[in-house]
Amino acid sequence: MRKKIGELLVESGAVTEAQVRTALAQKRAFGRGYKLGAVMVSMGMITPKQLARALATQFDVPFVTLPEIPPEVAALLSPDFQTEHRIVPFRLEADGKNERLHVALEDPADLSLIDELRFQLHKTLRVYVAASDDIDSAIMMARGEKLDIVQAI
Repeated sequence: MRKKIGELLVESGAVTEAQVRTALAQKRAFGRGYKLGAVMVSMGMITPKQLARALATQFDVPFVTLPEIPPEVAALLSPDFQTEHRIVPFRLEADGKNERLHVALEDPADLSLIDELRFQLHKTLRVYVAASDDIDSAIMMARGEKLDIVQAI
């Protein structure tokens, strides 16, 4: 039985049980389609990295902080696909005669996406979880957009 995200966040010391209850009430107010972790990030209770680490634990997938991504690796998936599916390819390595592609996901629950990619790319995939803000940065770089650092005046 997989532990719930709220339980994992409490165990990690990121939040209290009271905060989880508050976030669950807020999630109901937002309506269907909103995940508890995303609600907690939007409420400022946890950081994207804390959520990613909890998801990594929940799905038994390694957590990764994305490195600088070679352009030829980023180009394996279109920026639109990366944006739509919240997935970033970040390393390609030779594995005997095959190639293994390392990809980072925001939400490891979407296993059909992984199967589809394995089939389309004809590569072995190694899946990781990364923080949403890390994925945003990588996708912006893949699109060739500069990361604007907003300075307070």
